[in-house]
Amino acid sequence: MARKIWAYAKDVHEKFIYNKQLEKLEIFYIWDVLKLKQQHPEAYSGLKFYSTEFDEINRQELIPTEYGFFRYQSDEVDKNRQESIYHSTAMLVLQEMSEINFTIDSDNYHFSFSKFLVEPCLKFQHFDKNEEKYYPDLIGYFGEDCELYDKWNGVWR
Repeated sequence: MARKIWAYAKDVHEKFIYNKQLEKLEIFYIWDVLKLKQQHPEAYSGLKFYSTEFDEINRQELIPTEYGFFRYQSDEVDKNRQESIYHSTAMLVLQEMSEINFTIDSDNYHFSFSKFLVEPCLKFQHFDKNEEKYYPDLIGYFGEDCELYDKWNGVWR
């Protein structure tokens, strides 16, 4: 079974905790949460933890465990939604990198990202079908200085 080691949190007012300096939701690492629980139980008791989906409606409550991972509040969660520690760590590392060099075939590209969206819901309408939804793991927005800006409309998925 895959383990979640990162989570968002809501405060006592049921508002997600926002990091103003980074201009995004605060991400809580499981070991920091367990340390907070031990050293500052009153602060810890005012928090509720949630999965890190971009769309708030898809976030589910998580419970920190003493074994070093968050588990879903409900055992009813679809097993396919769980991800590996390697995957969630890679997602977090990519979000923290404002500049990334990629090699595509034999060509090197430099991306300077202005923001990332984690697991956004993209909706597509086909001519003869109903609306379909797609949830990429990560979308990065980059500037015109990259050669692929026009081809990809400034978005890396």
